[in-house]
Amino acid sequence: MKLNPFMYRGFDPSRELDDSANGALVSALILSPNDAIPFGYIVKDRSLYRGHLEICSSHGIFSAYASSTDPVVVVEKLKGRILKQLKRWRKSRYSPPGRGQAGFVAHA
Repeated sequence: MKLNPFMYRGFDPSRELDDSANGALVSALILSPNDAIPFGYIVKDRSLYRGHLEICSSHGIFSAYASSTDPVVVVEKLKGRILKQLKRWRKSRYSPPGRGQAGFVAHA
């Protein structure tokens, strides 16, 4: 499945990076609410790459930020952070009322 909602600014992504970003999105969407809409970007500023991955749904917004000198590392960090949030959300779905998770944001 090719999603490609990642945007790139300041550089042209390699095929490896684009495939890695797509794989991260697929992994995240597997754990996401059914109505999830993903969005991500990676920006190159001099020698630093900064990225953001966000998944919006009726169950909340899951959001992660990362930076590195290697854009593939940025994608790996984003994937790890967003998956951590989604796993926490899935676990909390069956919590008693009032004990759900909100504000799923992980920063670099």
